Amino acid sequence: MGNKIVSIIIPVYNSEKAIRRCLDSILAQTMTDYECLLIDDGSTDSSGRICDEYAAKDERFRVFHKENGGVSSARNVGLDNAKGEWITFVDSDDSVEGSFLESLYNFGSGSLKICNFTGDGHKDYSEDCSKVETSSVITRLLNDNLVWAPWGKLFASTIINEHNLRFDIKLRLGEDTVFCWEYLSYCPDVTVLASNLYNYSGVWGGGAKYALTLEEQKYKLSRFLVTLHNICPATPIKTNVWIDYAKGILMQFARCEFKDQKEIMGIIAKEYNPEVDADLRGGILWKMVFYLIRARCYRIASVLMKYL
Repeated sequence: MGNKIVSIIIPVYNSEKAIRRCLDSILAQTMTDYECLLIDDGSTDSSGRICDEYAAKDERFRVFHKENGGVSSARNVGLDNAKGEWITFVDSDDSVEGSFLESLYNFGSGSLKICNFTGDGHKDYSEDCSKVETSSVITRLLNDNLVWAPWGKLFASTIINEHNLRFDIKLRLGEDTVFCWEYLSYCPDVTVLASNLYNYSGVWGGGAKYALTLEEQKYKLSRFLVTLHNICPATPIKTNVWIDYAKGILMQFARCEFKDQKEIMGIIAKEYNPEVDADLRGGILWKMVFYLIRARCYRIASVLMKYL
């Protein structure tokens, strides 16, 4: 099978109740020049057999069976084997509208093409952007939940391959956001289509059900803050996202031992930007905590954190 215009990567794990609806929505695409890579991540139900069934009927479907390694490793197998000019991700319990591929591919000429979605986390907006600089719309992208997950997008395979972008298998939570933000840091322009072409079946922020270890929290914090810092020049919304995320982490560690708090505050201090000071909200106590962190006065900041 030769190169296709779009590679659809679908990680699959124990999705027997929803996978047929997902794959039928792929078969219903008005644009037919695609390949669909199904990555069975060690499913223990009939998901793998269902994937094989679709592959036997349509040569555009390819199945990769692997030991369970998590969604990041499954998506990476897809990236390693994708042949399309563009790459999109679909979760196995979601579905897409029939015009999903055709509408995104034909609209605009950005290096990242994004559509709106239905389901939890959806925000209404009506303005299409056929091609705009990434830095000029980063406010909208972050504020409208458009760059926190990899689905509902077309990524240029040239950018992914040139910079060897892959999902971080060390992250059990937030790996999709880091991937999108890393891509944005190399993406000069974007296309945003207001149409709801992706049907999200999950719960926005549902990853909170995963209990991360202390070391995982530290690593996630470091990846998030560094990647967010690299997306584009400072903007108020980017700064607010940075602040809110840092606040949430500090709240989680407010009752931890000082040595762990110190490591967390050290990560925050390293990525601290001056524009944060102007945008701090939430009262004098938060301002004092961030000032002390910036000044590397971690012991005093630790005392104040107990009153947050």
